[in-house]
Amino acid sequence: MHPKDLPTSRQHGYVFYDNGCGICSNGVIWLKPLFDRLNLQITPLQEPGAREQLRLTPNELLRDIRLLSQEGKQFAGADAYRYVLRRIWWLFPIYLLSITPLFRQIFNAIYRAIADRRYRLSATCGLRPPTKI
Repeated sequence: MHPKDLPTSRQHGYVFYDNGCGICSNGVIWLKPLFDRLNLQITPLQEPGAREQLRLTPNELLRDIRLLSQEGKQFAGADAYRYVLRRIWWLFPIYLLSITPLFRQIFNAIYRAIADRRYRLSATCGLRPPTKI
């Protein structure tokens, strides 16, 4: 991704996902209407320049979903989902739950458990990444 590709006034940011993961790839297709509503462009983490744009090491690159806001603030993992939940009125109650101490731990643990096992879960469920999003 080049600097000219940074979010414009219409775009509020980017969602970077692992396009080698069936859960991730199919998930962004399912969530695309929400991302579109928030003017978030979906981009694979494997896209040339993504690692440099996000300032991640090769080991960090595919660990979590990432959201880069228009202001340049980066959200990773469960916090990327909270970013979206907070901005959609009918998901706001879930956001409120996800920031309370007990539910924050549960939300984070569920995200981490799925993220750490996503390739195995994708294979078990027969979820293959689509050829094009």
